[in-house]
Amino acid sequence: MSDIPDAAAPDSERLPKRAEDLIPHGGPMCVIDALTFAGEKSAESRVTVREGSPFLRRDGTVEETVFVTRPKRSAKARKAIWSV
Repeated sequence: MSDIPDAAAPDSERLPKRAEDLIPHGGPMCVIDALTFAGEKSAESRVTVREGSPFLRRDGTVEETVFVTRPKRSAKARKAIWSV
């Protein structure tokens, strides 16, 4: 990890931003709810797995797909912020 702070995106003062407004995936396939930080080299997102989600198992645990897909969706959303 670098000691140099990650610069925030040019319009980061408008974050958090709904992920569905940034990436083409809709509904539960979007996986992330919002982009909360968009740096030059990193992103932070928020996700809530709700009742009825295809990623919520009957026993209340979450499918691994969420943990694999979240970074990809976050990176795509970050790219959308930085390309503005």
